[in-house]
Amino acid sequence: MSSAPVDTPDYARRMLIAQLRLIHDMLSGASFSTLLLSCFMAWALRDIGLAIWLWLFSQTALKCAEIVAMRQPIDDAALQRHPRRYLTRLIAGQSVHALGWASLIWITAHYGTLTHFTLSLLVLGGLLGASVTTYAPHLGVFSAYVGVYAMMGVVTFLSLKLPPDSSPFLRYAPIEILFYCGAIWLNARACDRWHRQMIELGFVNAQLADDLRQEVARTAIAHQSAVDANNAKSRFLAAASHDLRQPIHALGLFLALLRRSKLTQDQQAMLTDAQSALTASSGMLDTLLDFSRAEAGVIRPHIAPCRVQDVFNDLEDTLAIEADAAGLVYRASECPAVIATDANLLRIILSNLVTNALRYTRQGGVLVGSRRRGDQLVIEVWDTGIGIPPERWDDIFEEFYQLGNPERDRNKGLGLGLSISRRLADLIGGRITLASRPGRGSVFRLSLPGAAPHDAPQTLAAVAALPPLAVPARPRRILILDDDDDICRAMAGLLRQDGYVVDIANTIAQMEACARLAPPDLLVCDFRLRDHETGLEALRRLRAMRGADLPALMVTGDTHPDRLIEASREGVALLHKPIRFEVFVQAVSQMLRR
Repeated sequence: MSSAPVDTPDYARRMLIAQLRLIHDMLSGASFSTLLLSCFMAWALRDIGLAIWLWLFSQTALKCAEIVAMRQPIDDAALQRHPRRYLTRLIAGQSVHALGWASLIWITAHYGTLTHFTLSLLVLGGLLGASVTTYAPHLGVFSAYVGVYAMMGVVTFLSLKLPPDSSPFLRYAPIEILFYCGAIWLNARACDRWHRQMIELGFVNAQLADDLRQEVARTAIAHQSAVDANNAKSRFLAAASHDLRQPIHALGLFLALLRRSKLTQDQQAMLTDAQSALTASSGMLDTLLDFSRAEAGVIRPHIAPCRVQDVFNDLEDTLAIEADAAGLVYRASECPAVIATDANLLRIILSNLVTNALRYTRQGGVLVGSRRRGDQLVIEVWDTGIGIPPERWDDIFEEFYQLGNPERDRNKGLGLGLSISRRLADLIGGRITLASRPGRGSVFRLSLPGAAPHDAPQTLAAVAALPPLAVPARPRRILILDDDDDICRAMAGLLRQDGYVVDIANTIAQMEACARLAPPDLLVCDFRLRDHETGLEALRRLRAMRGADLPALMVTGDTHPDRLIEASREGVALLHKPIRFEVFVQAVSQMLRR
């Protein structure tokens, strides 16, 4: 039944405790009924006289004491410490009760009639049979109980000294009593084995439950450790991204100022090279940002009808140049389909897939195509690259996993593109699958739900331009709050060249002082400030001074998921460093337009 060690002292002790608990529970329910049976027997044998009433008095005292004792909860501490002592007391107490019932044999044999004697044997036989249920959990207790009956029966008949011509029923009664007690004892032994098996099964179940609880606890600890590790990773990424973005953002702004200066041809060439290096660094940081945004769950897809061909055209405009530079062929088949999806997220997904294909293709090229399968549109990205072994198909979608890049070449990315693509695909209801042959190439398939042809949107050329910005009666005043002096100077210099009045502050106190002297029309702030202050705290204070409708633009290098969620909750426009100056100026213009 179980692999539990049944030959150890601890196991025997646990078994005994369980047996004693069962008998205690049985006696708690049987004591009152046996008291009623005692009263019935005294009434039925009332003709015997004083002896039967003395018997009833002693039985009532015993049963009342037992009822009081059984109503008390078992002393668990004493039972755990000394189970053998509890067993001894139980055997002694039940032997006394057995002696009280068995004394009816003596009383009816000496003071009653044959009818009285026969009735007592019948009732005591039934009572002895019923006691199997009560005492069978421990054969030792039942043996003591039935032994008292057998002894009293034999002693009673020996004391009668029956003549040879007496009734055979009386002469052979001792043998009949012994046979009956023996048969009952054999039945009790079988019940004892059954109870032991059930108790042992209970031990096994308890052990399994305990093992399960421990496994659940270990799983919970492992899960919490994984969550903590993931949070630590997110914090590290956010901190590293912020610290790297600050100088890169300042460098981009200074390069923008330099580009507006008069430069020689050689200087222009060097500026172009510097801008290319900056763009590569910004691209890697943007990949980290996409990863953090996907983790944060702040990306909300905007599902609308989308022309797939428009997305293909955008990809070709940006990635065909990269393919030509690598000596590869890039082709995209015509796709007239219109699907219901988020066009921006679809561009990011396909851009990551195509960029990944170009990165691992040495010769040949990349083909982007599509086909319909039922109500699904499947977009396929084929390449003639190095291929992926089947055992690595799941691994490549893990964060920071890269094939064939042990030297961590920055030109091969960070290993986040496919992980981001799969997460974004889930957001828009899509699914990415892979088929590949090492040395022959790979195909990534993006399955998306379709849309009806009449849902076709207007072409991009039909989108109306923003209305021109009315010339204000006075120059717009912008308050810049950032703890980096280089960034403040660069942003202020560029904005002033565009005709804005700019004030600079490094702390919230300086910001409030500037706002009291000259109320700003727009706040441009970082999230992380000095002395653990934040841009959101600064915005709340400034809006308390200037009104809740004061527009704000947060330009930050902090990409931690919590920061993204907080900014979204406050309704603050959010840009992440480093950012191209043209995008920054456009965002400032839009915020002031509102």
